[in-house]
Amino acid sequence: MLCKNATVATVALCSLVVLQAAARSGQAEKARLDKHEAKAAFEYLNRVRKDPPSFSKQIGADLKDVKAMPALKWNATLAKVAEQRLWIWRSGTTSGM
Repeated sequence: MLCKNATVATVALCSLVVLQAAARSGQAEKARLDKHEAKAAFEYLNRVRKDPPSFSKQIGADLKDVKAMPALKWNATLAKVAEQRLWIWRSGTTSGM
């Protein structure tokens, strides 16, 4: 269960990084969470988990000793909560956190 939560959090964190970068570049008003891109990132993570060594070159790290892991399952509830927290963070408020 913890792995599933961590993965959804990872996708949310990636989204936060993108939004933060957009905010720093003056593009905050245009920044939006792309749910299709988030889902694609989640699916990419599962491909990496299935065969880590084959992604060594693409990722830029030696993954030859990393063992394969089972695929993670998307949890729509956790994704929704992560998205809500993203917008709370983006707005600069702490209410609800």
